[in-house]
Amino acid sequence: MPSDWSNSGTFSGILNGSGKTIKVETKNGIFYDFTGTVKNVSITMPNGTNSQRGALGYRAKTGATVKDTFIKVSSNIGDNGGAIIGVVLNDLTIDNVVVNATMSYNASRGIIAGFGNNSKTAKVTATNLYIISKVGLMGNLSSYARPLTINGTLIDSDDDKNLTGEITSITGINVYKTVDDFKTFYGTGYTNLTEFLQSQCESVLGCAKESASSN
Repeated sequence: MPSDWSNSGTFSGILNGSGKTIKVETKNGIFYDFTGTVKNVSITMPNGTNSQRGALGYRAKTGATVKDTFIKVSSNIGDNGGAIIGVVLNDLTIDNVVVNATMSYNASRGIIAGFGNNSKTAKVTATNLYIISKVGLMGNLSSYARPLTINGTLIDSDDDKNLTGEITSITGINVYKTVDDFKTFYGTGYTNLTEFLQSQCESVLGCAKESASSN
């Protein structure tokens, strides 16, 4: 998608990438309002995102789902934005997703999103989410007072659970601060990743599984 890609309206369909890669050069992400499903795709964002934007676009609303997807962000995310989506307005389901975000730490940026909504009803359900980054799950919530519930845990301020090193206790989310850390985990022969995600981790990140011991 070129840098002048115009995303407007609501996407409520299914984007099945069939194992292909979408290079998103626009900093606004793929969609504006997102209520559909994205699956079986690798998304690369070489230019980062604008404020309150993510790879999938601006807002995740009721029914938004991303599954079996690899996301790589190679530049900084805009303030109050996220690697996956800018804002979770209603709900977002994440299932078997790997996010490699190499941007520098900034309290206003998050991996999942910048923030939720001010009625405390926004929620994320994440299963097998693998994060490779030094950035927290959410952006700077204190400025917006728009919290987000992630797998039953309400994150309503810049508390410890928003720091990358402190969120491993949230079931379903696995955090690695560097690609090398993730490679070590992957190298043990871990097989819970889908075949497509394994292929992306190996081709994009250079992961490799250790040979089985002959002893």
